[in-house]
Amino acid sequence: MGQFAGSMTGDKMTVSQVTLRDGRAVPATGSCEIFRDKDGRLSTISCLAKARPRPVAANFVASRI
Repeated sequence: MGQFAGSMTGDKMTVSQVTLRDGRAVPATGSCEIFRDKDGRLSTISCLAKARPRPVAANFVASRI
């Protein structure tokens, strides 16, 4: 699993760095978005970024993080 880093604005993050499975932190461009259920509780976080030539995508389900 990768890690995404960047700056948050509301429920969105502009991705500036991704840490890959092998532990390397590389510059990236992309975004993550927080989705909430109808009661406003955290439901899912979805991220998509381009780290050098490769795309990196992840979906994090609140009940599993």
